[in-house]
Amino acid sequence: MLFHEVFSVDENVAFSPMPDDSSLPYIAKEFNVVVAAVELHELAYDPARLSRLVKFIHIPVPDYAGPDLWQLYRGVREIARAASSGQKVLVHCLAGRGRSATLVAGYLVYRYGMSARRAIEVVRSVRPGAVESAWQRGALRGFEAALTLGDTVLEEYYGDERTGEALRLVGQLSEALKSVGLGSMWLAHSMVRYAVEAARGGTAGQDPVSKITEPLLAVLDFSRGFAEIEIERVENDYRVYLVCTSYVDFCDSFMDAVRTALSSVFRVRVNAEVLYE
Repeated sequence: MLFHEVFSVDENVAFSPMPDDSSLPYIAKEFNVVVAAVELHELAYDPARLSRLVKFIHIPVPDYAGPDLWQLYRGVREIARAASSGQKVLVHCLAGRGRSATLVAGYLVYRYGMSARRAIEVVRSVRPGAVESAWQRGALRGFEAALTLGDTVLEEYYGDERTGEALRLVGQLSEALKSVGLGSMWLAHSMVRYAVEAARGGTAGQDPVSKITEPLLAVLDFSRGFAEIEIERVENDYRVYLVCTSYVDFCDSFMDAVRTALSSVFRVRVNAEVLYE
């Protein structure tokens, strides 16, 4: 790994492609903590050797995927804790564009209060093309909304798969609504709060938040095949884009439910398009 392959986002945190054994002396000199956002079989160095030199944190994110909401939360908290204490942190994946860049963007959201969109812009300003997939963008946008619940609530539900998926899915829609002016931070908070309660078996209501949120939660068991929601305003109409990685029938029915919910709650005309990744 060469020096020019390390991309810094502030004075304490950087991301990079996969280092190899020959890079470990450089890493030990420049960094105190290494976060590996890859599966073990991808590592090109001996993690036991690295662990003797620096603090080593492994977050096993599959290639071309997430991280999921809890992996993102765990990784971001580890990075933020180390950075806020003055330690230097290197986050790497395989190519240094997707998984590692997503974790670093999440760190910017968590520590500095950036929006997910702004954090992605910052990461891409130091490495064009970083945060590669709709799945990764969607994870960050869901994470931004989930953070409105605060650490106390997130720690309470940490690791619960159903709750994590509900937060990721509902968070994406609430962030998209806020970004296009149909919603607010209050709405985002209310939607993700409702998602947590519903994932835990809470009672459905008839308020606007439930009318928007329930169609997404109804397909929660299939949401791992879902990638990202985007909303665009065109004059007085709105267009919803769903970037989907699941079955055609699921994507179409999901989009119909979201379109119907948004039209009835906001009383606007909503067009929809499914894109397949």
